[in-house]
Amino acid sequence: MLKGKRLGPPAKPEDKLQDFVALGEVLEALFKGRQGLHPEVLKLWKIWPDIMGPELSQVAKPSTFKRGVLTIKVTDPIWLQELNLKRDEILNSIKERIPDNLITELRFQLGRY
Repeated sequence: MLKGKRLGPPAKPEDKLQDFVALGEVLEALFKGRQGLHPEVLKLWKIWPDIMGPELSQVAKPSTFKRGVLTIKVTDPIWLQELNLKRDEILNSIKERIPDNLITELRFQLGRY
């Protein structure tokens, strides 16, 4: 049995850091070629934590985009209500960061992403 035995030298901290990849790169690779995923949603995935902040970006994610409407899935009903109140603020933040975006309306939907 290998229990308690090392199979090689311990990794150095700098070696571990080299294994990390930017989230935007991972998401782009993950969704590349998937049908139905609009480029507007891909753009948002890359900057979503900057728009929403660290806490909200964990409970709300861009889901679908159709005819100018971005649907955002929210995992918690309390946050869903809060985000509905901040709808204009969030839309303005998106427009500031992606001026050429096609989003004209936000809809929040309770669910998992």
